[in-house]
Amino acid sequence: MTAKLHYDNKGWRVVINWKGRRKEKRFGNRRNSEKLAQQFAEQVNHLINVGDPWMLTSAIDEKKEEPKKKEITVEEYAKQWLADIEPNLKPATHLSYSQSTEKHIIPEIGSVALVDIDYKLLKTFITKKIAEGYSKNSTRIMIATLSSLLSEASRDGLIRSNPTHSVGRLLAGVRMVKDEVDPFTMEEFEKLELAALQRREVYRDLIAFLFRTGARIGEALVVQFGDINWESEEVRIQRAISCNPRLKGKVGLTKSEYGMRDIDLSPEALDMLQRRKREYLEQTLKDPNLNPKGLIFANNVGKRLDYARFCSFFSNLQLSAGLRHRTIHDLRHSFGSILLSSGAPIGYVAKQMGHAKATTTLRYYSKWMPKEGESYTSILDRKTWQNRGTDKKRQKNEK
Repeated sequence: MTAKLHYDNKGWRVVINWKGRRKEKRFGNRRNSEKLAQQFAEQVNHLINVGDPWMLTSAIDEKKEEPKKKEITVEEYAKQWLADIEPNLKPATHLSYSQSTEKHIIPEIGSVALVDIDYKLLKTFITKKIAEGYSKNSTRIMIATLSSLLSEASRDGLIRSNPTHSVGRLLAGVRMVKDEVDPFTMEEFEKLELAALQRREVYRDLIAFLFRTGARIGEALVVQFGDINWESEEVRIQRAISCNPRLKGKVGLTKSEYGMRDIDLSPEALDMLQRRKREYLEQTLKDPNLNPKGLIFANNVGKRLDYARFCSFFSNLQLSAGLRHRTIHDLRHSFGSILLSSGAPIGYVAKQMGHAKATTTLRYYSKWMPKEGESYTSILDRKTWQNRGTDKKRQKNEK
């Protein structure tokens, strides 16, 4: 028999079976543990061939062992990890990691040593969260956060490998509860516009912009006149603001690299933007310091609109129009669903909305799959919608 190398959740060990006798030597889970265990196994195997291996193992056992290092817990490592990664992450991403860590990971497994995280523990964690009513997607975000943490711990040499890589099938069996989108129809949007006629103009224009471009509210609040290409009739989306109050209005990049995009502008969207540009130039002549960044949607003193106040306005406006409540993000859903139902190629819609893959667009808007015939953002305008029967022959090459 020979000395064999083994690895378990407590680290590396060498097991010797020789002439009916068994002995085991543990080497822990430190960075050089595998190397030490391998060297020891080779020495024992050599002694098995030439003599008595118990000579070596007894001598090692008699040596004074080094004090055992304190195992780092998940909570201890998580706090340092969150601080270390903050400079390299978008504020919203770091906030998501922080919330998952503080609300779920630390309360459940914070006291567990990093080296003791295994499949069984993760299975218990996932099962408990699903039983508590968290959706598959919410649980996936928790595991993704923990996976990122453990990957960094592995790179730091604190654990041998990331155990979360083996739990994908646990979530695969959980039913995904897909959030149903609730877009406005063209008729409902017309009611919304009519109700807004006597309201604050900048809010009314912002609603029209969101509906006719599919931009996210965080993108629209920081879009500037310099982002508009008047010749190609496009607006470039290249920055976004987080509307989460904990992030205090930090401006950064779009949600993803695909979020940086050029959106086609419909005739009515262009008319609205040209009017706002004229008003902006008139204000600049009176006060050059007003709205120095050239924000398209700014308040009376040239500052960015307040997200919370706009949300309140939007909710009250729907009541006035006699419509059921929807979120601001449903204006974006309206853009996607109306274009698709009017025949826009799914690749075109995905690109306009900043989706990395058309499958993302399908996930939310499959019931509005395109029909052959038409594909234009101008379908979002009242005139085009009313004359829809004469507009179906017009085609547009997919970008």
